[in-house]
Amino acid sequence: MAQIMNQTKLVIGVLAGTVVVLLGVGVLMARMEGKVAGAADVEGVAGEARLATGRATPKVTIVEWSDFQCPACKQAQYLVKEILGQYPDDVRLVYRHFPLVQIHKNALAAAELAEAAAAAGKFWQMHDLLFERQSEWAEDKDKLAEYRQELGIELGGSYKDKVEADMWEGQALGINATPTFFVNGKKIDVVKLKAVIEEELRSAQDGG
Repeated sequence: MAQIMNQTKLVIGVLAGTVVVLLGVGVLMARMEGKVAGAADVEGVAGEARLATGRATPKVTIVEWSDFQCPACKQAQYLVKEILGQYPDDVRLVYRHFPLVQIHKNALAAAELAEAAAAAGKFWQMHDLLFERQSEWAEDKDKLAEYRQELGIELGGSYKDKVEADMWEGQALGINATPTFFVNGKKIDVVKLKAVIEEELRSAQDGG
């Protein structure tokens, strides 16, 4: 009888623990779904905002989830630079890693190199170089070492954990393609990016 009672307590304990875990997962998913659906949570999407350019207190924050080996991401840079050039005092860009490792064999290595550059205070130089020369290193991974030497970057350890942290957070937000943009916490289609930013700026100007 004692053995049966102990087994019963064990089963109840396992079931209770499972319920707690499921509830926790449900709360997390609800929060993430709210962000993707449009809840304005800039901090939640931007994370630590380690890789950022622009004013610290902007009217508009763009968060870009990107893959250095992605051709569409390279094309998007022209639009992003146009926006930053047009609104240098009002728009901030936060870059976050989302290398599509299943289809881009050198994307993770490139992201790690960009993190090494960030540690040396040269992230944006490496960012631009990787996109400009994408066709080179996409086929020849050894080119990445040449870029590191070109910018005078020393490897101070592993940077894979930083890249993977972005990837995990991106997956939690439902991201599955690059580039993916958020404007002031709201997921935006790239073709509407500039229009939405201009709308946000007008709203900020009107005090809305």
